[in-house]
Amino acid sequence: MLFRSTPAAEEHEAVNILARATALAGVRTFLPRIPAMKEVLVREESIEHMINVYEAVEIREDIDKDRIACVGMSFGGSLFIKACLDERLKNRPASVISYGSYFDFKEALQFAITGRCSDGKKEYVFEPHNWGRIVFFHNYLEYLDNPCNRSEERRVGKECRSRW
Repeated sequence: MLFRSTPAAEEHEAVNILARATALAGVRTFLPRIPAMKEVLVREESIEHMINVYEAVEIREDIDKDRIACVGMSFGGSLFIKACLDERLKNRPASVISYGSYFDFKEALQFAITGRCSDGKKEYVFEPHNWGRIVFFHNYLEYLDNPCNRSEERRVGKECRSRW
């Protein structure tokens, strides 16, 4: 299963290339649509959707439930790790790969703004990508004491997402 947070959802070109490659290698591959993640919203309800999708795949007769592997990208990776820790998920996947995910808000925000990150031993600096900034502010502006105009922010966010 491949979990990701993108407006392109199951039409995301790179995700589809990865899905086709794994399918051609003989792996049954699922790209579930998680409604809030198509809107690039990081919400608790997405965890419930992920658990439901995982359990639906797990009970299929053509699936070996002891060999399920899941890949989560971006916020999809962070949320699926959280789903794996949820007591509602009775059977855990055999393996989970989380790519481009975050687990510490302060460090993730620093990375989105400055491109700085650390593995605990060495600091790295990358050119920050505007998409990371858009996703953060799209999800967290409502928590500010003096929020901006949400309808205007959504309009700008949709315009920016369509460019990427």
